[in-house]
Amino acid sequence: MSWRLTLKMMFVLALVQSNISKAGPFDQTAGETYVGEERNHVPHGKGVMTWTDGRRYKGEWKNGEYDGNGTYRWPGGEKYEGQWRNGKWNGQGIYTKADGTTMSGIWKNGNMWNIEAVYPDGTKGYWKNGFAQ
Repeated sequence: MSWRLTLKMMFVLALVQSNISKAGPFDQTAGETYVGEERNHVPHGKGVMTWTDGRRYKGEWKNGEYDGNGTYRWPGGEKYEGQWRNGKWNGQGIYTKADGTTMSGIWKNGNMWNIEAVYPDGTKGYWKNGFAQ
């Protein structure tokens, strides 16, 4: 069972609660640990989720989803730093690949929208309204 599904199930089961509180460590069966604010027993507010495989998200949450500003890091050196909405890259952000390639600009619903990519050799690529130029 994925952590997202686990968190959503916990949210549904705890709908009767509505207060935001500071949470201690939040351990899940899939190997993630959450420390931060929560509401209805799911991440809500500011917090950090770490996984046993080295992935890490630090930032804002809404109802168990990444939402607001945050940084997601992968163990291989990749990272996305920017705005999130409903668990997807949305708004201003920068995705940096392990090889040094950066893709910065506007993301929409998890997709490149108005993006400038700069590759390790200095060449550039562009996406406008979701299409490569």
